[in-house]
Amino acid sequence: MRVDAVLAGPDLNWITTRREKAAYVLTLGGSGATSGTCAASSQTLTSTARAVAASSFPMGLDPSGRLVLLYVVTAPWTADFRRFLQEHATLLRLLPAWTLRLVFVQPNDRWSGSYEGVIGEELKTPLQPATIAELKAQLDRRRARCNDRSDRTYDPVDVGSDMFHGERFQLLYRRWLRHGDAAFESVLSTAMRDALATGNAEVQPLALPHSYRHLLPLVDPSRSIRRRQKAELTTQTKRGMKPPHVLNPRSQPPVADYDPHDPAGCARDWHRLNDWYNQQKALGLEP
Repeated sequence: MRVDAVLAGPDLNWITTRREKAAYVLTLGGSGATSGTCAASSQTLTSTARAVAASSFPMGLDPSGRLVLLYVVTAPWTADFRRFLQEHATLLRLLPAWTLRLVFVQPNDRWSGSYEGVIGEELKTPLQPATIAELKAQLDRRRARCNDRSDRTYDPVDVGSDMFHGERFQLLYRRWLRHGDAAFESVLSTAMRDALATGNAEVQPLALPHSYRHLLPLVDPSRSIRRRQKAELTTQTKRGMKPPHVLNPRSQPPVADYDPHDPAGCARDWHRLNDWYNQQKALGLEP
């Protein structure tokens, strides 16, 4: 899927390796903020370079230098895509022009509405400073409340507040725990919203004309294993865990001939063959 998505942009110069991605992000910060964009702290820039370099999706540059971010949609849930946007938000607000290319494969294009909703929240709805101050106070209370249960990975930001409840703030809380107040720089910035409004940035959906379902067992063999195991369990349940019926089963030795020290019967068969050989020899016959 990613290969087809890359081939759909033959005019792009693709940035694929970790080193190239990190160097590109650090170059943007090293040369200062471009005209019409916002600056980023060195801590935010370093963490963004690390996150962008770790992303498995390539980036491309068109002949004019415009960055194209590629994201292939493979699941109906949007948590991974939201994390992708938050990790790339600093990169996007440092750029004067960019394109986010959402690649859908059949029949996954029916999920486009959910992904557009995430784009509206993450890129088009910045938070006000007063809202950030209230959010930070609630995050502080949550951290103090969760200090004695650090293994908890999900908890509403505030039980009594619906304003800061949802995937956006859950991911933001985790980023705030790792990066501190630098996590609020992107959600405060209006650069991405303004770029989309003026046409300097765009979200470009791309529907690939192929279905890749027949290739799933190749990239995820566990799917075939799980399907086969489920079929076996269903068959066993239907027949009540009885042994399978065997057509013309092999004859079994009498119970009296069974030797627990020789369950395969090799010694018994050897003695029988030796007795038959001696009988033939006593009769004067050539065995």
